[in-house]
Amino acid sequence: MGIVLSIKASVARAICHPAIGRAIGQLLRDHIPYGGFLIETTSRNVCPETKAALFWGIYESCELRFVQRYIRRDLDVVELGASIGGVTCHIRKRLGPDQRLLAVEANPELAALACRSLERNGLTRNVSILNWAISYEGSASVRFALGDSTVTGRVADQASGDAVIDVPAATLSAILRDADIGPYALVSDIEGGEGGSTLGRPARPRGLPAANH
Repeated sequence: MGIVLSIKASVARAICHPAIGRAIGQLLRDHIPYGGFLIETTSRNVCPETKAALFWGIYESCELRFVQRYIRRDLDVVELGASIGGVTCHIRKRLGPDQRLLAVEANPELAALACRSLERNGLTRNVSILNWAISYEGSASVRFALGDSTVTGRVADQASGDAVIDVPAATLSAILRDADIGPYALVSDIEGGEGGSTLGRPARPRGLPAANH
């Protein structure tokens, strides 16, 4: 089994080489097919390796298996860490027409890509993308380092050398209350912050303006 996994990992690295990803992006004008959807990848944060992984169908494959196995059609969904919207599109497609999908993404460039990918694929019904960060520090905003890829963005300290912006912040419980979300399924992929978002103490709810579609 270890040899098989090692071979698979080597093949994945080879077919997702940056040169291959750049060629795919140029050929498809940064609109990459992914599981039946077209995902926009025009942001500087979408590296060539990610474009190749989308094209070969191995991008966030574990998350997709989770969605396909566990997401119920009759529950609203809250997604933390929507990124470029690939998994978001699959979630919306799986849900019943009247169920709501609330997706949170701190990086404004990635949140915009997710919105455009949902629009391009006709998946905007009952979907809201929030360009917010999940935080339990009690402040109305956080300093967010954009990073240089879809997975390196993070809440930053004042000494961060990366490009840093202020992003509105709220707790998960505040988002649920302000959006009037009842029973729901949670999909969370926020690069190591999952535990804090689900175990942190609730804060007073504050208004959450959303990009509603």
